[in-house]
Amino acid sequence: MKAKKAAQVLGVNEGDDEATITAAFRTRAAQWHPDRNEGNRDEATRRFEEINRAFRALNQNGNTAGEAMDLSEMLLFFQFMMGGASQPTEDATALSVSELKKRLEERGVDYAGCVEKSDLVELLERETAEDQRRVAKARRAARKKAQQRRKKAREKAERNSSEEQDAALVRVADAVSSGDAALARSALDEAERAHLAPGDKYARLFEHARELVRRADEDEARAREAAASEKASREKLEAKKERREARRRAEERAEAEARRKKELREAARKEKKQKRREARA
Repeated sequence: MKAKKAAQVLGVNEGDDEATITAAFRTRAAQWHPDRNEGNRDEATRRFEEINRAFRALNQNGNTAGEAMDLSEMLLFFQFMMGGASQPTEDATALSVSELKKRLEERGVDYAGCVEKSDLVELLERETAEDQRRVAKARRAARKKAQQRRKKAREKAERNSSEEQDAALVRVADAVSSGDAALARSALDEAERAHLAPGDKYARLFEHARELVRRADEDEARAREAAASEKASREKLEAKKERREARRRAEERAEAEARRKKELREAARKEKKQKRREARA
């Protein structure tokens, strides 16, 4: 419910303070309380629910989360707001006449026929007792509804669990039938998540599925070992080739160095011989 509509329902302005809104809620909720409108209960219930939603919408800045409350919860909330569910019963005889009238006005009770203070006290005590009866009734209804919700939630969870287990069982059977180890692994994981206990009837089926997974794991382990061995052999061969190539390059460098030194010696010998010839001439 939007804030503008909520304000119209309670007869307040959107900018009014919390005290004004709360007072309007108390007055209108008491006026349209279903237990106080037995002759027009359907209309009173509709108006009472609308007033509750309007109050919650204004208190939550237009958030409509309050519309999720059911009637029994709204009745409890009303009693809480009126003080009947959260405060101990006060001594009506200790209140002044004006305070008694105020309490009765908050409850939407007509006290025009009360002449003496004792009449007001008696009327307030009767209304308080009636409020307490309504609170107890609303609490019982709320507890019953909560129990029903929990029961439905459990039944739904059980149905979902049964469906998940059936689906997991079918997948395990499909995996065994096709011999697909990957599907078997996935199906066994799904069965575990669904808390599926195969029992004697399907024990052999699950054993076949686990055997598929085990063989696949062994094949994968052997493949890894083979790949590792092949890699090691390849690296060993590469290392041997590199050593052979290194030796060849070293030999080539040594031969080149030997040729260079021989050439230098030959050039020095020729130069020395030439100098001796020139000296004799």
